[in-house]
Amino acid sequence: MKILNNERVIINIFLSLIIFICLSISFIVTINCSFEIRIIVYFLLFMICVTSFLFVKIIFFIINSTLEVLSDYIQSLIEGNYISKNVNKKFELDKDTLLGKINNQILKLQDIVNHERELLTDDKNRINSLISDISHQLKVPTANIILYNTFLIDKKLNNLERENIINNLNSQLKKLEFLIDSLVKLSRLEIGYIKLKQERLPILQTVLQAIGEINNKATGKNIIIKLKNDTDIDVYHDKVWTEEAIFNFLDNAVKYSKENSEIVIEIIKYNLFCRIDIKDFGCGITEDDYTNIFKRFYRGKNSNDVEGAGLGLYLTRKIISEQGGYIKVKSIYKKETLFSVFLLINKI
Repeated sequence: MKILNNERVIINIFLSLIIFICLSISFIVTINCSFEIRIIVYFLLFMICVTSFLFVKIIFFIINSTLEVLSDYIQSLIEGNYISKNVNKKFELDKDTLLGKINNQILKLQDIVNHERELLTDDKNRINSLISDISHQLKVPTANIILYNTFLIDKKLNNLERENIINNLNSQLKKLEFLIDSLVKLSRLEIGYIKLKQERLPILQTVLQAIGEINNKATGKNIIIKLKNDTDIDVYHDKVWTEEAIFNFLDNAVKYSKENSEIVIEIIKYNLFCRIDIKDFGCGITEDDYTNIFKRFYRGKNSNDVEGAGLGLYLTRKIISEQGGYIKVKSIYKKETLFSVFLLINKI
């Protein structure tokens, strides 16, 4: 492979120019010289022409071979093949040369391309896993809706039976709506469609807003939500999504708590973090489930009789971790559960 299609033309032009210059010089120098001197001058000029020709050929050879190596490197990047740092000594990696710099830049580009490929592979696997999970989760309520709809077609049903089926159908539709809503929120966060807008705002207002959202559901079970203190701390957080996270904790607390019980919330200030404790006196969590409960679609051992899709805590941890915070859980099985949310007070 040649660097230029007209390489031969360039060499011929250069050689012709050298010959013309040499002939001109020889004519001027030897005009009054003897025959022997003319022969010597002509020979020296001939050697200059040959040397110049070989020099130009060597230059083109070096350029061609170097660009061929670069072309092979780039092709390896395109095909996803690994380029060894010692694949070619021509670039003199240890020396501060232009070729050495080019080689190092190509190797850095390789690392960037490989990293991007890994990210794309991870995204693809995550999307496939999410689609699989969604498909599995949608099958049950969809199948139930189809089944109840089939029952409703039966004209032999009396009013009481028809009413029961309609209630069950509405229940399945609510579950489906809740599942789809949770999946939409989760997918938007995971693919980066929604960026959290963190500001330094009073955390108490965010907590009170979440309490207001869950209050009716708690009242239905005669559960009292107590705010142990009214400490108002300016915390660096996204108000909307942090409210969603705290609501999910409270929603779980209400679902898994007994009637006529209470939920206690406490806000504590540290040097770097603000801690929000949410404590309920429900069925508790086994130590084996401390990490599992934050997995997508995971349902705890005590959740068989409780509505849910296993997305709430997964979404909650995603929201908190995206803000530079973290969550701790401590529980006494069949007695109480304490979730502690830690959020940064100031932007780092």
